[in-house]
Amino acid sequence: MRLQYSFLLLGVLAAAACQGQDKSPEVKTPDVGEVFTNIPLPPASRVVAKTGSEDALQLVFLSDLPIASVAEYYRNSFTTGDWNLVSDQAGRDSTVTLYAELRGGGPMWVRIGRAETGVGSRVELSGAIVTRSDSAGGGQAAPKPVAPSAPRS
Repeated sequence: MRLQYSFLLLGVLAAAACQGQDKSPEVKTPDVGEVFTNIPLPPASRVVAKTGSEDALQLVFLSDLPIASVAEYYRNSFTTGDWNLVSDQAGRDSTVTLYAELRGGGPMWVRIGRAETGVGSRVELSGAIVTRSDSAGGGQAAPKPVAPSAPRS
């Protein structure tokens, strides 16, 4: 079921990337700590963008390290402690997309691709606030995905 959420997220993100940008009013995004509890930040990086909705957030970083090094850092981070690495996908264009869940916390999607400058990598961290359902199953409600930021030329 978790893998289905990953594929659903990728479909929604792809569809959102194809949409034109509108001038809708600014949405109040949650604080970083509300979405990303115990967040592993990309190594040798700096924040370049923050976008989101009322219950989801995306942070974009530029890292001085190559894609493979950043991907290995996240694979190691998501297989220790309270993290559970659910999905690890490599794209034809060298991008790496990871999906992990924090025990007692929320989901995190990590997309690592080439930096626009050609040096280092671009790292997109996407997460959502997860609320408990009042249903008899007591499961988690599916998080609303964040549309990826448009690549810069």
